[in-house]
Parts: sequence; structure tokens; C-alpha cells
Amino acid sequence: MKWTERKSEYMETKGIFGFKLDEVKGKDAYIENALEKELAYLKSFDADRLVAGFREVNKLRPKSEKYPGWEVTEIRGHSLGHYLTAAAQGVAQTGDAELKEKLDYIVAELAASQLNSGYLSAFPEVLFDNVENNVANSSVNTYVGNTMITRIFAESKNYTNSNFEYNDKITKVSSEIKSDNRSQVMTQISANFENSDITSYTKWAKQCSVIVFVKDSGIQTITINLADENNENKIMSNLVYERKNIEKDYDVKLEDLQKDQQKLQEVLDKIRQGE
Repeated sequence: MKWTERKSEYMETKGIFGFKLDEVKGKDAYIENALEKELAYLKSFDADRLVAGFREVNKLRPKSEKYPGWEVTEIRGHSLGHYLTAAAQGVAQTGDAELKEKLDYIVAELAASQLNSGYLSAFPEVLFDNVENNVANSSVNTYVGNTMITRIFAESKNYTNSNFEYNDKITKVSSEIKSDNRSQVMTQISANFENSDITSYTKWAKQCSVIVFVKDSGIQTITINLADENNENKIMSNLVYERKNIEKDYDVKLEDLQKDQQKLQEVLDKIRQGE
């Protein structure tokens, strides 16, 4: 297809247009080999194992056992989402008949697994209720909690509305629930602290901790280790934040700030200003 034809069909603004997957061909031997291996890998999956959890939710007997890893946790079904994306892209790009047949089978199995209410998942709907209601001692709440906490620190600009100037020096964030009742969290931040102001990191970490407290009322204590990116055993600073102390210092009920974004931002601003 010529540029002019493509331009007239797709180009509406500022010279931006797209190509369909089957319109792009990589002729390099390395790329061709990678694509061949990827297709073979996708075909190697057992479709019945991928959909086993979905059938269980609708009280249908699985035709095979679930895969290990994610598929035996509270977020089972997660793998199939990634698989469907990759397989659909593979079919769109190559038109591979075998992979297309596997996709069609999986979609049919998912349709058979869907509840009358419309709910379709490899884990029961009650787990969403547990997360929304902060059900204590819920293992799914623990898992989602870890993910939520890590994302708040890793994507702090989206949560704190603060332009933290050293954000680009953060190389790794990990969070772990440290108590059976989920009240204590330990987060480790690895960063390049050379020529950086630890005080700024402290303010930023406190802001992020406030967001975590607001989003999860069960968390009472957050411990944050600021570690050297070149040696994670070298802790540059150890910070501990208590829900009750922050509520006292800023005269707020953190749980209530979930619905009061203006007040929440006021607290975050005070922290940034050093109050």
C-alpha cells in the first residue's frame, strides 16, 4: 500500500495513523524466529487448564486441573487475560489456523462458564465484596493490598498530586503485609540517593503513606526503608508512620478523606511544606 493511499484512509490529524498487525512484517531472521517461537509457545498451552477456574465458579466440572502460580491464588484467571491478548494478536498478525481454533474453543468455554447474572471470572464474586468492604483476614484483600501499596509509591505523582523531583531516581518499590491482621505494612524503596535530599524523600514517603491509610482503613502502621539501589541491604533511612499519629497531627480522620479529596490535598500540601 502506498503512503498516499494509507494517508487518505487513516490520516485525519497531525500525520498520525495506524497499521493493522498483519500489515507489518519483520523480515529480520531474529524477528522471524522470535515470532515462530512465540506462536509455538502459545499453542503449547492447554486450553482446558486455562479455563478450569472459570468452569468451577459456575459449578461446572473442570476438564483439567488449573495451572500453578497465579491460577491457584485468589487472582486465578489472571493468566488467561494475558494469554488471550497475546493469542489474539498472534492470530491477527499471522492468521494461524491452529491458534485461531484454540481461541475459539476458549471463548466458547468462557461463554459456557458465565453466570446468569453476567458475572464471568475464575474466582467467586464475593472476593470483590471483601476488597470493597475491607474484610479483615481476607487473603485476596492482602494480595490486592500489596499491589495497591506498591503502585501508590511507584506512581506517586498520580496519587499525591505532587511533583516529586526525585521520582525518576526510584528504581524499585516492593511492599509486604507484615502482620496476620494486615495492620502493619513494610515497604522498601530502592533509589539513587547520590545528590538527593533525604528530607524530600521523607516528605514524599509520608504523603504516600497518607494515601495508603486513606485507601485501606485496616492498615495502622507503615514502615518504609529507603535503600541504596546498588546495595538493597544498605538502608539509608528507616521511616515509620502511624495512622493515629497522622490523624492527631493533622486533626483528621483519614478514613473520611476517601470522600473528601479537597481535605486530603490540604493534608498532602502541608506535608510537602514541612508542617
